[in-house]
Amino acid sequence: MGVTIHPVEFEGRDLPPFCVVTGHPTTTYVRWTARKKHPAWALLLLFLGVVPFLVYLLAASRSVSLALPATGAVQKRLAADRRTYWTLGVVGFALALAGVWIAAWTIAIGIVLMIAALALRFYLQGRDWIWAYVDGDGSVHIGGCSATFAAAVEAWRPAVRAT
Repeated sequence: MGVTIHPVEFEGRDLPPFCVVTGHPTTTYVRWTARKKHPAWALLLLFLGVVPFLVYLLAASRSVSLALPATGAVQKRLAADRRTYWTLGVVGFALALAGVWIAAWTIAIGIVLMIAALALRFYLQGRDWIWAYVDGDGSVHIGGCSATFAAAVEAWRPAVRAT
């Protein structure tokens, strides 16, 4: 299930108090940053080097930060997932860096851990989890949300537009 929220609707307002993942009523919110999707051709810039690719990402990046309603259990799961893949990535990077001075096999282990961190991140995004991205006009598309949350947003939308 997915829902689109336009900038005028979420600026300075709270979304309906139903967990975005489970649909249960909640009074707690989690800060979420939705980023612009980049076109697939942007990866071709890597052939020109990392610097042109990073310059493009910095120049074309757009993000919107919003507070999504989430139960305590969902917040804990989100935090645990983030800790897991960040830890794998940082440890992998450290091992790969240490491998330059220690031994070549630690570079391989480090790279494997960094790939595992990326794979875990994409796996976690693909399972029953939410994702969000920003459109060119600033609209935020939230996918993977519960049907209850999507229905609540649709019911909330006319009241917001009337104000």
